[in-house]
Parts: sequence; structure tokens; C-alpha cells
Amino acid sequence: MRCFWFAQTVGASGGASSGSFTCGGAAGTVYVLNGTSSYLIFDNSEGTSASSTLTPFPPDLNGVLLSQLNISGKAYVDLRQSKQNNDVRASVLDLDQNSKITGDSVVIDTSNATIRGQILATAAVWLHNAQSGPGRVTAFSGSSITCTSGTLKMSLTGSTVALHGSISATNAEIKGLRSFSHTGTLIASGSYLSIMVETATIRGVVRCTGAACSSLVSVNETLELGGSLSCTNGRCALSVRSGGDMTTTGTMICPGNNQCLVDVASGSSARIGGSMTGSDIRLLVAGTLHLLGTISTTGQGYSGEVGSGKGSRPLAIYSSHSSWRVAGSGAGHGGAGADACYSYSSSYGSKPSGTLGLYVSMPVHVE
Repeated sequence: MRCFWFAQTVGASGGASSGSFTCGGAAGTVYVLNGTSSYLIFDNSEGTSASSTLTPFPPDLNGVLLSQLNISGKAYVDLRQSKQNNDVRASVLDLDQNSKITGDSVVIDTSNATIRGQILATAAVWLHNAQSGPGRVTAFSGSSITCTSGTLKMSLTGSTVALHGSISATNAEIKGLRSFSHTGTLIASGSYLSIMVETATIRGVVRCTGAACSSLVSVNETLELGGSLSCTNGRCALSVRSGGDMTTTGTMICPGNNQCLVDVASGSSARIGGSMTGSDIRLLVAGTLHLLGTISTTGQGYSGEVGSGKGSRPLAIYSSHSSWRVAGSGAGHGGAGADACYSYSSSYGSKPSGTLGLYVSMPVHVE
């Protein structure tokens, strides 16, 4: 057996810039195979390469489960699926604060990941652990995971995930996690944002901003909402399944004609503190519910002349005529009735407040 000793550090950083009109080269790769352990390193030694100067992931390592993948020193790694079918697998992934992973679809199988830099994709970001197994994934403050026109998926079955940075995507789906904690921002601009995990602690911002975007946070065991959950035009839902416990001290906001839904299953308990604001608030209680905070629908209904129940404005006989042919209909959501025939105008009416529905099969405690 032969043993090899390296007296110096092995590196493959890009070439330095030669002047003000040039930029440094991209990092190369260092691959170390030691028995059954394998290490892949991208390290550009904090070089000045342009952000568009990328290092492609080695095609001969696609689908190979690495012991450790390190990306550091302003290294920019290219995982474009359209260029080559990248299938990145690493038991340990370390992405430092000055480096990034980019591509159209970024697919990474990892067990233990430390993310301080950027993950940027267009079509999809998918973090899973089908081969590497459960572990811990942490995205630190200052990190960002962005999917500009597709879906972000985290299907890290049995893992503990902590998100403290910025997460944004068209749609987002987080499921199968043993534990989920969030203190940063998580924003979906499309049609859904779904978090279905065993336990969740949310002290950051979770927001759905799409035209009909709905947010769902559903747990089996414990749910703590100390931050904010909001949707611009869809439905916000908190769900605790049988035997679980929910505690909220933050805010749940469903403006306009959106719905806030809290679903408490049989055998579960919920303590609703903080504030809940929306036009359509529904509490479905099969377990125990303690109301500690404020629930308000005031001013959250349809504004004047909008919504499915608005009245109809009558038409003029002639464009120069000041009277009307027929009377308009009144608003169907509690607004004022229409004015009489041949009036200058008719009122659509408005819905000054929303509705609160409380569906109870177990006692409710108001404190």
C-alpha cells in the first residue's frame, strides 16, 4: 500500500484579472477520493470573476453520492439541466456566503446542508434526500433561494430544516419534514404555498401574493405561528391534525375578499392569540379552541362597486341624456339598494364588514 502526503493545499481557483477591463476566470474543481469517501470542491479563493462566469458541474459525477460538496470563495456553479442532465447528490453540502448555485432546474439530493450563499433557478428548485437520507438543512440569514418562474420544492423526508434567509418562488411546496423553523421571508407569487410537516415554528414572514394564491400550513404535531401569514387574493389556512397543538401569537391577514381558515381536528387544541384579520374568517373546531387575541372583519368586505354581489348600474337612453332607462339592482352583500328609475345614478353598495363563521363541536374558551 502506498501513502501520499500533500505538504501544500491543493486548489483550482480561476485566473486573476489582468486589468480594469477584464475579469478573473471561474473556479476549477478538485475531486478527492479516499477509500469510500469522496469530496468535490469548488473554490475560487475570493477571485473577481463575473457572476455570469460559471463552472459546470462535472458530468462524470452526475448521480454519484458524494461524501461532501464544498462551494466557496466566490465560486459560481452551473447546474443547467438543458446543458447536461445534472443530478447532484451530496451527503454534506456547504455553500458559503459569497458563492452561488445557478441553473434552469436546480436539483440537489442532500442530507446535511449549510447554505449561506445563493441558489438561483428559473424553472425549478428541488431539494430532496431520496438517496442521502434524513439530516439537517440550514439556510442562514443573508442566504437566498430563488426560483423566478417555477416551483420550489423541499421534500426532505424526516429532516430538520431551518430557513433564516430569503426564499421566493412562483409556487412553493414544503413537505415530509420532521421539523421546520422559519425566521426569514418565504414568498410565493403564483397560485399556492404549501407547508405540510410534522412540527413547524414560524417567526418570519410567509406570504402568497399571486392573483389567486392560497397558503396552507398543516402539521401533525405542533404549530407555532409567531410571525405573519398572509395572502393577497386567495385563502390562508392553518390546520392541525388529530392530536396536534397550535399556538399563534403573530398575525394572519386575509385582506379583500379572501378567507382565513383555522381547522382544529378532534383531539387537538389551539390557542389563538395575536390577530386575525380578513373578510371571511372561519374557525372549524373539532378539538379545543382558546381565543386569546383579536379577530376582526371590520372594513375587510367588498369595497364599493366591486365583488360578485355588486348591484348593476342602469344605462342611459342617449349619451347626452341625463336620465336612465331602468333602475339598477341593489348590492347582494349588505350594501345600499339602487336608486329609483331615471335617476342620475344608482348605488352599487358595499360590504363594510366581512363574515365570521365559528363551527364548533367542542367547547370554545374566550379569554
